[in-house]
Amino acid sequence: MVTIAILAMGEMGSGIAGRFVERGARVVTSVQGRSQASVERAKAAGVEMLADRDVIGEADLFLSVVPPASAKDMAVWFLTVVDTARAPVFIDCNAIAPQTLKVIAEGFADRGLRFIDGSIIGAAPRADGYSPRLYLSGPTSDEGDTIGALGI
Repeated sequence: MVTIAILAMGEMGSGIAGRFVERGARVVTSVQGRSQASVERAKAAGVEMLADRDVIGEADLFLSVVPPASAKDMAVWFLTVVDTARAPVFIDCNAIAPQTLKVIAEGFADRGLRFIDGSIIGAAPRADGYSPRLYLSGPTSDEGDTIGALGI
């Protein structure tokens, strides 16, 4: 079973997490320093809440689903916590400028870590079965197949 880490648990992040859980994935997150509303959304989505290091250490894929202004901070946080011997693939799912993406990606390349640029198109998943699309760029065949099989 694939383990996917999703940070953060806003409407989109928790919605995608819930859809992955429905389709059989194990989804983990950290709610350290997050609001009670984020905790409640994670619980409602069936997401396991772990400590920061455990989230990264147990994940195969790590999806950053944060407001665009927070994308760089999330990547920096990841790079300070990750153990490069057991690093999940980092997928930035945020609408950020190409220049920002380049700076973020360089931090991963400098450490030999896999980084994928992603883009979520559409609204958060709904109970009627609707899901947004997650488009990935670069060498992403395995990750794209995994995410596609899980319905996003």
